Amino acid sequence: MAKRIITEKDEAYMIKRRAEGASYHTIEKELKADPELTSLDHSTVHRHVVPGAREKHAAAVKKSKSTEKGALMQIWTHMKKSEYEVEMTKEQFVNAWEEQKKETGYACRLGGGTMDFKQTTHKERHLSNRISADRIDNTKGYTVENIWFVTTKENLKKGSCTLRIMELNLEEKKKREAKLN
Repeated sequence: MAKRIITEKDEAYMIKRRAEGASYHTIEKELKADPELTSLDHSTVHRHVVPGAREKHAAAVKKSKSTEKGALMQIWTHMKKSEYEVEMTKEQFVNAWEEQKKETGYACRLGGGTMDFKQTTHKERHLSNRISADRIDNTKGYTVENIWFVTTKENLKKGSCTLRIMELNLEEKKKREAKLN
């Protein structure tokens, strides 16, 4: 069943029935039985009827996204919504992470810092060590061979550089270091 945005009529009905002492289970059944109020799911009714449920739900979602699994699923969802083609399954994506974790632990492949799973605001992300899936070659989509896991901070620094530009920058850096030594 498709999730529907709650309407003023739905909300007014839920508030009225809650004031009359109806449980959210009863309200949910009534909503589903009425053709004009149908397709609200259990969690939507719960969040609108039970006091404090919205805040508890938001806190639970935030906590979930701050776990390894939650962060990976958030990255997967972001990848699937992006303009770039995703040529791997969710299982392959998770396996790619597990393989990198075996090789490098939680170390960022670009900057060497330790990746974490802390949820950040959009404003804070340029300073974040939160895990991020980066396309190694930005001219290609997301494939098992073309992703690595880095911190959000390093991913944003890299930007849309191609692999060739990164190689040239590295060669230039080595030349400068050689001159200094």
